[in-house]
Amino acid sequence: MRIAIKLALAALAAMGITMLAPAYAADKGGPKIANIFDDAPVGPSKYNWTGCYAGGGIQKMSASTDIGFGADGYGMGLLGGCDVQLGVLVLGAFGDYDWKHVTQFGGVNLREWSFGGRAGVTLSNATLIYALVSRPTLNVNTFNVSTTGIGVGGGIETMITPHIAIGLEYRHNDWSNLAPAPVNAREDVVGVRLTARVNFFSGK
Repeated sequence: MRIAIKLALAALAAMGITMLAPAYAADKGGPKIANIFDDAPVGPSKYNWTGCYAGGGIQKMSASTDIGFGADGYGMGLLGGCDVQLGVLVLGAFGDYDWKHVTQFGGVNLREWSFGGRAGVTLSNATLIYALVSRPTLNVNTFNVSTTGIGVGGGIETMITPHIAIGLEYRHNDWSNLAPAPVNAREDVVGVRLTARVNFFSGK
């Protein structure tokens, strides 16, 4: 939990510095720093992040626990959500469902579903960087164990057409009480996934 909170605070701090640094430099009479909000292109855009989407992804993950063992695996899943664009700021809510396989311990099958929110800025009309916070639930099919955790992360997405986007996303999930008492294992899982999605009601 503490690791997740620190990562979330770091993401928010980085976004705040990006927004406030140009104004501070201008007030102090220093050289002008490029401001993504002031310098954003004006006029009609070919791309629009407002709308809903659905898609899928593949991922590679690695896990470590506080009782001395780790694991690696891979997975695939479905995703969906809705975003709203306010200038260069994009806010959204999402949900996803993943099937995962851990290669150790003779092979372990997992299911994970989560919901959360994200906030980001557009680097260009077609490219978005964002930070996210999620509430995942994990079910270990092999051992019939379920638990909930907290996740933080971030990613980048690029629209290759007004209705199709691809992305790369990093997530860090913190699972407390992964195993039943008396083990009470805590597990940190990091994963990187490649995503593709179809956007509805966006673009022109």
